[in-house]
Amino acid sequence: TEGHTPGLVLSMDLVGHGELTANGLGPRWGDDSLRWLMVTLGDPPVSVPFVYRALSRGMPSMERSDHRPFTEAGVRSLHLMGRGPDGLYWRYHTGLDDMDQVEPAAMARTLDAVLRLARAPVPGEDGGEPAFAARGAVVPGAVTLGAMGLGALMGLSALFGRLKATALGAAMGVVRALGLGLVWTLVLAVGSLGASTLGERAEPCAAAALAFVILGLTSRRGSRLDGGGATAGALVCLALMVALFRVEPLLALPYGVAAFGLGLSARGGHPGLTALLTLPGPLYLTSGDVWRELRFHGLAPDALAPWGLFVTVVWLPVACWSHDWRGAIRGERVALVVVGVVALVWAWLTPAFSAAMPELTGR
Repeated sequence: TEGHTPGLVLSMDLVGHGELTANGLGPRWGDDSLRWLMVTLGDPPVSVPFVYRALSRGMPSMERSDHRPFTEAGVRSLHLMGRGPDGLYWRYHTGLDDMDQVEPAAMARTLDAVLRLARAPVPGEDGGEPAFAARGAVVPGAVTLGAMGLGALMGLSALFGRLKATALGAAMGVVRALGLGLVWTLVLAVGSLGASTLGERAEPCAAAALAFVILGLTSRRGSRLDGGGATAGALVCLALMVALFRVEPLLALPYGVAAFGLGLSARGGHPGLTALLTLPGPLYLTSGDVWRELRFHGLAPDALAPWGLFVTVVWLPVACWSHDWRGAIRGERVALVVVGVVALVWAWLTPAFSAAMPELTGR
């Protein structure tokens, strides 16, 4: 209504189970307002999954609860939901969604959060910076932008003197990444046999595929690329970072950090530090958790081919970098084979995480 703009709108859905989770933190939420939310909701900290925050900022039109019209009207809005081990509460809108599913402690936590939000003074405006939260701590937007700037600087500087080796590393990395995507697709196919939807087995299949990725990336006996693979991986990261930055800086952040790590590797940096900076992004983006959220929003088709292509792109920088690695010794390779076999058996035998999601399959 004209002249009566809300200072804060709160919607709730799927509460009463699992961990209290904040969703819908779109472009109106920056450093100060996100910090205000973490302090207001107190202890235990509210969960703010990275993928939720990034998608809410970059694609506010994807919000699907009652706060969406207010978000579209430019009002600072917030969506509280419950999130258990399965991720999404898949029983909703089914005959299984009865009072037996309600957890009193989770309901009490939700009530406590609502009262705190209602009593706290509404924060002032901020710049809508690309900040994100982790266990109650807020990482400012300046850190996000600074990390990507350092990644661009380090990644580009590694190119000097390595043009030929970089081109070779990129070409070989593409071939290897395509192979990894194919292996990942086959593992998903094996793990999903007998299941009504591939998403049911996303978590164990991801673990099984990871074992094969590790096996594939340590299969060489040495490298003669002189940092060309790492440089190629850094340049791929920079290309993906620029493409994703246009959608949302938080989506580009993992590749900015990875570009920094790969640039260090090309300059002779320690491989352990490079792995610490480079691997978390691809591991998180191809985890079952992200798979379920992307499927829920209709952004990831429940089919093998698109998922295999997605995995290929996400892991391409690591595949390029792998050409600079030393191959595993015989004992290490035996251990990796055992891990791969165990993971495949686990993917085959583990019950589905969300066996009652028929309403999501047809979306």
